[in-house]
Amino acid sequence: MSDTVGDFLLQRLSAWGVKRVFGYPGDGINGIMGAFGRYGEGLRFVQARHEELAAFMACAHAKFTGEVGVCLATSGPGAIHLLNGLYDAKLDHQPVWREWTDPRLVVMVLNNGDLNQVTWEQRAMEGDPKFIDAQAVPDFPYAEYARLLGLGGMRVDDPREVGTAWDAALSAERPTLLEMVTDPDVPPLPPHISAKQAKAYLSALLHGDPDSLGIVVASFKESWDSLFPPDKSSAG
Repeated sequence: MSDTVGDFLLQRLSAWGVKRVFGYPGDGINGIMGAFGRYGEGLRFVQARHEELAAFMACAHAKFTGEVGVCLATSGPGAIHLLNGLYDAKLDHQPVWREWTDPRLVVMVLNNGDLNQVTWEQRAMEGDPKFIDAQAVPDFPYAEYARLLGLGGMRVDDPREVGTAWDAALSAERPTLLEMVTDPDVPPLPPHISAKQAKAYLSALLHGDPDSLGIVVASFKESWDSLFPPDKSSAG
């Protein structure tokens, strides 16, 4: 088997003198977990009971050993939990990004206020409409919280500002979080949809899904754009 991105990541961490990584497994980092299984001696994965605890463990490791503390979590809420460890390091004046040769690091959060994958699985697999009490995600000021931690934070709710925001984040002098406000009604369409999935999808819309109108509009727009892509040469 040829080396994967996960293998190269662990090799680089080891080259930097890292001996252990604190974390919690998740499907978004399965590739890195597999690389740990192949790595052998010299770099150890220490499983925490929660992503947030992994960040605190990495911070404590840095405080008591003087070595770099490394934590690992999957995408989505798991990664956001790691921010609390950064705040703990800030309170105890532990060096974090200020010691980096290049302090640029961009974390993008797609904020649509919905437990979206579960919502769409419920529609497409079960034919049930969205259950708001279970799938509406409580609002959280991601960009504002990043600024509270001493990092950069920008909230983008206008598509025309996306390019400008990325330019600012990639030229920032500190790690930056981009909070992108997105539309939960845009269907994450797979390349092929089975008849069963299409039937369940329509059933969910017909049985009183609270976002049915927005879904129909977003689906039509996505189909239209695929058939008649906008002329980029005339944009702007």
